Amino acid sequence: MAYALTIDVSSLLKGVEKLKTIPAALTQRLDDVLTANASDIATKAEGLATVGVTGLLHGTIRPNNEKPLEKHITVNAFYAPFIEFGTGKFAAQYVGSLPADWQAYAAGFKGKKGEGDFQDFYHNMIKWVMAKGIHGLTKSGRSKKGKKAEAEAAAIAYIMCLSIIKKGIKAQPFLYPAYAEQREKIKRDVETVLKGL
Repeated sequence: MAYALTIDVSSLLKGVEKLKTIPAALTQRLDDVLTANASDIATKAEGLATVGVTGLLHGTIRPNNEKPLEKHITVNAFYAPFIEFGTGKFAAQYVGSLPADWQAYAAGFKGKKGEGDFQDFYHNMIKWVMAKGIHGLTKSGRSKKGKKAEAEAAAIAYIMCLSIIKKGIKAQPFLYPAYAEQREKIKRDVETVLKGL
C-alpha cells in the first residue's frame, strides 16, 4: 500500500552505549523483550482501531520482527494515517496535541491523497451507508431494500462525501495510544535486561 504507518520501538534503545559490548545471550534477551512489546503494541492498536464496514484495518496491523533489536509496528492500509491523525481542521487540532516526534511523523502525510478517486470513495460510502442502515427504514422499522433504498443510500453517501472533503474527519487514533501506553513498559523491560550486564 502507498502510505503505511510505521513506528520503530527499537528507537528506545538508541543512545544506550552498553549495546555495543553486550554478549550475544543478552542481545537475544533484549530482542525477545522488544519482540514481545511490539506484539503487545500491535494487539492494543488492533483493539483501538475502528472497524468500519470491512474491518480491513484490523488485519493490517502487524509487528515486523525480522531484524534483531529492530522492531516496527506497521499498519499497511493506505487510509491508516487519515484514521490515525484525522484530516483537515481535525488533523490540525489532534496533531498539535502530540509530542514533537509524532507531529513530524504526521506531517509526512499532510496533503497526501489516498488510493482511488472520488468515485471509489463514493461507492465505498454507499456500501457503508447501506451496511449501517442509514438510508432509511420501512414503516415496520426494517432497513429498506431494493432500487429505492440504493437511491436513498447514494444520495446520503454523496452528501457525506462532500462533507468529509469539506470538513475533514476526526482523528481516531489507535497506533499512538497503543505505543504511548507501552513505552514505559518497554523502558522498564530493557532496563531489567541491561542490569544483567
